[in-house]
Amino acid sequence: MSASSSSEERDLAAMFDDIPDPVKQAHVPRERHPHPPAQPSPTRADYRIRRTLAIGLSVAWAVAVLILLGARNAIAPSIVLFHIAIPSAFGVVALGLALSRGRLGLGPSIRNAVLFSLVPPAIFLVIGLAFQAPMGPDDQRDIVQCGAVEALAGLVSLGIAAIGLSRSQVTNGRWRGALLGSAIGLLWAGLWGIHCADSSRAHVVLAHGLPVLVFAGAGGVILSRVSRAS
Repeated sequence: MSASSSSEERDLAAMFDDIPDPVKQAHVPRERHPHPPAQPSPTRADYRIRRTLAIGLSVAWAVAVLILLGARNAIAPSIVLFHIAIPSAFGVVALGLALSRGRLGLGPSIRNAVLFSLVPPAIFLVIGLAFQAPMGPDDQRDIVQCGAVEALAGLVSLGIAAIGLSRSQVTNGRWRGALLGSAIGLLWAGLWGIHCADSSRAHVVLAHGLPVLVFAGAGGVILSRVSRAS
């Protein structure tokens, strides 16, 4: 055998040794993926259960807060209408729209979401500016303290909604989140009319109405992120 033939055989053998053995490769532990896949979106049945639980927990939380803080002694019929019934009705309508499936099963249209996110809070603020409710000399409350307590109480409801709606929205998440946040704010504004005895224009607008806008903005930012389907 010539030297050139022996050299070619050695080269072929070296090339053959470079080919990985599939049997040995099967026993080599594979490197784990550094970013595990996200959890799948909930099924429709799971979403309905979570939504029902979220609504139930939110109602229980609101009742507990009202029992803990107490209700005002006397409520004039005009206050019941303008400071309690109107924002509460707006909140229920906005909440129903935010949780609805819509015509195509993708939730409310962006037009309705934008409309009901902005118009009901604006109407409530206008009512607060235009209507001066009767109040006694001892009914004045601190605007900052009252608004902060209402905002903290509502944030719990917003957190419950974030957990209940996580990974469940396919499209239009930002405005749908703003709509849900606006609904939560309006419902808490109505509830605060039962608790807080200060019905002056400045107090209703700043302490009861301004948190509604805060919740709408927070819903558009926070809920849109956590509710996006994976």
